[in-house]
Amino acid sequence: VRADKKLLVASNMNLTDAEAKKFWPLYDSYQQELQQINQQLGRTIMEYADAHNKSSIPNETAEKLMSDALDIEEAEVATVGDAPLPSTGVGDPADFSLLISAETRRR
Repeated sequence: VRADKKLLVASNMNLTDAEAKKFWPLYDSYQQELQQINQQLGRTIMEYADAHNKSSIPNETAEKLMSDALDIEEAEVATVGDAPLPSTGVGDPADFSLLISAETRRR
């Protein structure tokens, strides 16, 4: 899936060789950060499912899970907001905005 995604991004960014040398390391780093956030989200979902399957969820567990979910959401927003790609001067800013839009709709 990641290779297909990268191919899709590559085909839509229309980067020169010089731009690609700057862009792809940043893109890969950005994707690694998002992958870590998604793994954290998966763990939180599994923790919720385990708690739910055992019985009713105690308030303190529910509060912890909600706090974890909000922390994950904040981390994703920060990662997208801090993405260094637009400041590199690489490619068309409209292409970058499409990339970010696709990332946020992916879930």
